[in-house]
Amino acid sequence: MSQQINIAELRPFVSAKDLGMIISAIGLYSHRADYRDLQERLQHQAGVWGVSTPVRSIPNFPYDAKGNS
Repeated sequence: MSQQINIAELRPFVSAKDLGMIISAIGLYSHRADYRDLQERLQHQAGVWGVSTPVRSIPNFPYDAKGNS
């Protein structure tokens, strides 16, 4: 029998370093709207918790800064 968890109540423990690493890793997928949304929500939550995280974005994925694939 599995217990249902209310997502609003889910509060996993991660260190500030872990949260920064997660946000950075998700940033690699920022060309996808669903990952951008998740990254923004996590960065907002990090700010609420007082955790500073660098914003990492890929300008024109899968192209480099010069527009080459």
